[in-house]
Amino acid sequence: WTLQWATYYWSIAAAHAAVTRASSMLALLLSNLGGLLRLTPGNVGIVQGAVVLGLARSHVPVGRAVAAGLALQAVQVIPVMLIGIAILGRHGIRKPVRSSAEPA
Repeated sequence: WTLQWATYYWSIAAAHAAVTRASSMLALLLSNLGGLLRLTPGNVGIVQGAVVLGLARSHVPVGRAVAAGLALQAVQVIPVMLIGIAILGRHGIRKPVRSSAEPA
């Protein structure tokens, strides 16, 4: 949680949003609560909404908060996606092997 909180804080700060430790923690908590339902693939929109709500009390403009949410999601999703592509490229997609005892 500490590293995820740091990711939120520094990603939001990189978007030149006036972020505090408290507002980044609020955004983290809201994002995790919103992510429980898995309403969208990769929680696209959920993360941005959480960041907007988390930064609202700091009077950060909505556009800047959405940009911070997009930057945050890129930091979290792109490395995992690249690792997945590398693993898939190395191992490929294979059909499951059937034993001779299984009906066809």
